[in-house]
Amino acid sequence: MKYSVSNWIYGDESLEATLARLSRYGYDGVQLMGEPRVYDPCVVNRLCQEHGQSMLSIADMYPWPTDSRDLANPDPVIRYETSLVTNVRDGLKFVSDVDSPAVKLHLDTFHMNIEESDPAGAVLEAEDLLINVHIADSNRQSVGRGHFDFRALMRSLKQIGYERALALEPLPPVPDPYMAARMQRFKDLRDVYARESIERLRAIEMEV
Repeated sequence: MKYSVSNWIYGDESLEATLARLSRYGYDGVQLMGEPRVYDPCVVNRLCQEHGQSMLSIADMYPWPTDSRDLANPDPVIRYETSLVTNVRDGLKFVSDVDSPAVKLHLDTFHMNIEESDPAGAVLEAEDLLINVHIADSNRQSVGRGHFDFRALMRSLKQIGYERALALEPLPPVPDPYMAARMQRFKDLRDVYARESIERLRAIEMEV
């Protein structure tokens, strides 16, 4: 498996600063916030090369379709944020109804902790349709600060042969995730969470 961080959690931090952090802690790459106009591809490629990172995926930032946006790979999120797709079975039905080879499934451990009775089982249900996983603990903080069962998750990911990225999304303990991403008083946690999460996940990956 590969490890990345979804860069929206760092607010308006420069991509160069983010890539330097990921390189420092041994990540494989970054997941870019899904707004193409924000980035110059040439600059992204140059910065990735300079820091030994890759652009591994693009994050969906729109929880419902609009005239100009679609839901290519639905991200099941908790009922408090949307009612369209809230669990893996909703996601699989969506994929089946759309019936396009371009549409796959994305899962998120923070949301799964609330909406799935068996998150590890949900991964097995998703099977080869799973193309991306967002990682945060049950309290949306770094891996190990909550009670999510990452060992069970990792076992299921290995069982289905998942070799794509685990994109970290740990955030400080405030109610609004978008506010948390911008709050400077939590800036030091960016390094702490990045280090804690990859160290703990790599250890679990080796164990299972």
